[in-house]
Amino acid sequence: MENKQLKKGILILFIILAYSLLSITYTLILNGKINWSPFILAVCVIASLINIYRNYNKTLKKVNT
Repeated sequence: MENKQLKKGILILFIILAYSLLSITYTLILNGKINWSPFILAVCVIASLINIYRNYNKTLKKVNT
């Protein structure tokens, strides 16, 4: 995967994460309840970002050795 594509993908994931967190906060403040759909989406996005970070570090280590 090219570096530009990786950066665009990470940017999109951060936008989705920000939207999810804002939605969770908004519904929590207004209704006093957690909106589970964006919460699950945020958890999945965080897991994806962690996975991308791990794979990118493994790739960098292979290239540098």
